[in-house]
Amino acid sequence: MKLRITHETLYSYSPTVVTAQHVAHLEPVNTACQTCLSHVFGTLPDSPKRRRQSDAFGNQRVYFSLPVAHNTLQVHAQSTLETCPLPLELATSLQDHGNTLTWEQAHDAYTYRAGQASDDATPFAYASHHAPVDQAFKRYALVSFKPGRPLIEAVRDLMQRIHTEFNYESFSTDISTPALTVLSNKRGFVDRTTPRTSSPDWQRCIPCMGLFARAPQGCFCGYRILVRFRSHQQSRRLVQSGRRLCALGCGPRFCRRFTLARRLARGYEPHVAGQCHCGADLIFETEINMSVYKRLETLHITLPPVATPAAAYVPYVKTGHLVFLSGHISKKDGQVWAGQLGKNIQTEEGKLAARAVAIDLLGTLHAAVGDLNQVKRIVKVMSLVNSTADFTEQHLVTNGCSELLGQVFGDAGIHARSAFGVAQLPMGACVEIELIAEIA
Repeated sequence: MKLRITHETLYSYSPTVVTAQHVAHLEPVNTACQTCLSHVFGTLPDSPKRRRQSDAFGNQRVYFSLPVAHNTLQVHAQSTLETCPLPLELATSLQDHGNTLTWEQAHDAYTYRAGQASDDATPFAYASHHAPVDQAFKRYALVSFKPGRPLIEAVRDLMQRIHTEFNYESFSTDISTPALTVLSNKRGFVDRTTPRTSSPDWQRCIPCMGLFARAPQGCFCGYRILVRFRSHQQSRRLVQSGRRLCALGCGPRFCRRFTLARRLARGYEPHVAGQCHCGADLIFETEINMSVYKRLETLHITLPPVATPAAAYVPYVKTGHLVFLSGHISKKDGQVWAGQLGKNIQTEEGKLAARAVAIDLLGTLHAAVGDLNQVKRIVKVMSLVNSTADFTEQHLVTNGCSELLGQVFGDAGIHARSAFGVAQLPMGACVEIELIAEIA
């Protein structure tokens, strides 16, 4: 199976950031059951200095700097993976071992013994100034970690309890909130800047039991989830849940923690996409037959009605197997999204405006064909960007439309395109886009 995985995060800053340095962990790893065929990473504003490096566990990371003033940062990564199941004999062996391995046996595997080889994850089973061991978390975990209980069963029970007993409320905590406060109040918010010290999840409880669990880079595509518990040299790819097998390997750390616990605790419901409370969209597309409307639902997109034409034209024309959509201008909250790129609108905002136009185009296309699943191909997009004479990033603005079409239609959404800068658009709109689609 091939998977195409798109990650997008938009950060907004106030006041303006003068210079910044970042590290991104977005490139999928190669494992026995997956191979990364391609990976593209980019930022807006573009980073002139990047350095790719492997960490101690073989994960690829990118260091990048932004030496220019900016009040927004958009991080984009797109990867193509090819997955395959583990050999049946190996998978059966690991699963049998996982079903019988107790948490005490896993604990013993982490114990440091002078002069003896230890598991690579052993150092992470001990306290640090970033993640101190607290008896309150141990008492909470002990309810699940009963003597002789299998490791997988104990961890699943712990995650289900966290999901049931804790409320994940936006802005209920911030980076300064102590983890013990979160545990006491039974509510918290996993945001993009919150370190493990203020996270009440299973990653805080498990080290208190002398264990270590690495948060997997999760892919929730409706297939079985594989959780790599680093509890024993022979059982690192051990925990399986759901009905089928899915190799993991992408997604940001702060989203992995939230979505994994939530998805597993909900009974392993199939998800093709998700959205973390931190605001990052996780879009995972597969070659299985997935409804376009399901993808729109996972992207939290509601199709708008067809707008009334503002002059002497119709919203669309069908001829043969082609549908021609008239130009749609950018709107925000039902009003014209006015402005001029290079004058009072920056590229990042223009890209969001183009994405809003794409949603309106999808609404019109739905009205034209009756069922978006009948769209065989997005043939061409033409974009007009209201911009000053010295503005040259019309192509980046138009990406807001093109990328959404790719997320919704997959390979059928990849299209030919033109992007122009114009002196003005109707009603002062910042972007206008028209579209041609082929239907079955």
